[in-house]
Amino acid sequence: MQNYTTEEDIFLCRAYVSISSDPIKGNDQKSDDFWSNVLDEFLKLSYKIDHSNSRTPTGIRQRFKATISAKVSKFLSVLKSIKSTEISGYTEKDYCEDATEDYYGKYGERFKFGHCLEELAKLPKFNLDSMINNNKKSKNTNDVMNVIGSNLEQLIGTK
Repeated sequence: MQNYTTEEDIFLCRAYVSISSDPIKGNDQKSDDFWSNVLDEFLKLSYKIDHSNSRTPTGIRQRFKATISAKVSKFLSVLKSIKSTEISGYTEKDYCEDATEDYYGKYGERFKFGHCLEELAKLPKFNLDSMINNNKKSKNTNDVMNVIGSNLEQLIGTK
C-alpha cells in the first residue's frame, strides 16, 4: 500500500467535509456507507492522481480517523490551551509557533497536518471558533486558521 501524499490528505479532508455536510446524506448513513461515499468523493476530487486502485473505504477511514483527525484534534487542543491566556503583543503567528513547539514537546513528533486544517475547519468539530470560549466567537480565529493553513509548514521548518 502506497503512503498518502499531502495532496491526497487534502482531497480526503475535502471529501470528508463534503459528505459530512451533505444535507441529504449527512449523518443518516451507516458507517460503511459513509466511508464508501467519502471514497467515491475522494476519487472524484483526486482523479488526476494514479491510485492504482489502492484506496479502499477501510483504508481512507483509517487514514482519516487514526491519523489526520486524531493529530489535528490534538494540535487544536494545544492551540486552544495556548490561546486561553492572551499574551500582550502576541500575533497569531506567535500562538501557532508556540502550539507547534508544545505539540512537539507533548507528543514527541512534529505536527504535519497543517495542510488539512483549512479544509477541516469548515466543520464545528475542527473549528477553533467552536472550541474557544465555549463556542463564543473568537475575534482572531480566521487569522489563526490563515496562519495555520498557509504558514504551518514554514513554522515547523518543513519548507
